[in-house]
Amino acid sequence: MNKQACRLKDITELFMDSGLGREAFSIISQGKVEEILSSKSEERRVIFEEAAGVLKYKNRKKQAEYKLAETQENLNRVEDIVYEISGQLEPLEEQASIAKEYLEHKKRLTEHEVGVLVKEIETLHEQFEATKKDLANTTGFQDEKNK
Repeated sequence: MNKQACRLKDITELFMDSGLGREAFSIISQGKVEEILSSKSEERRVIFEEAAGVLKYKNRKKQAEYKLAETQENLNRVEDIVYEISGQLEPLEEQASIAKEYLEHKKRLTEHEVGVLVKEIETLHEQFEATKKDLANTTGFQDEKNK
């Protein structure tokens, strides 16, 4: 349309605005008048709505209602998922609390173990120094006797 690519929907809506839809009756042939008069009331209504340009808005309304129903269905699914997840939330919070407590205790235990190891190393170092001193005294005493 106007050297631009467009959708069939756009073309159909353009014709609906002008009263020239698929079954347009702006210009009615002789046989069509009789057909209109002999058709069912629903069919006549569609013909008149199309001629008046109302059909476009009815189609838009149908599309909007369809999208609304689809959105409501998606919302219902999301609510179901939220309900399921909220049921799992409390046990997960409890597990998270237990895990945090465990990590705190583990950290304190590690600190205590490091403290104990440092104390043991200091004690062993003192014993080593004392033994080394005793050995030096003993060795030095024997050296004097041998002279």
